Amino acid sequence: MEKLKMTLLTFHALLNDAEKQIVNPAVGMCLDELKHAISDADDLLDEINTRALQHQTKKSRVWKFISTSVNPLYQGMNMNGRIEELFKRLE
Repeated sequence: MEKLKMTLLTFHALLNDAEKQIVNPAVGMCLDELKHAISDADDLLDEINTRALQHQTKKSRVWKFISTSVNPLYQGMNMNGRIEELFKRLE
């Protein structure tokens, strides 16, 4: 997650500089693709943070312990796949 955050910070800075200097329409199209990938990555980070907060809340409730101990593992594998896919897009 930290790697994704740092990558996003780098791309946000790159995108801000590049948008000021767009001359070639093809470059503009590439930047649009990058914007979409960055937006998807931002959304994913928000979702991860939301799920982490939800998990912390559930963890404090003893009666939900069993259901929350299994589901986050499955969800985490799903998130890992999504993170890997976003890294491929950003590369």
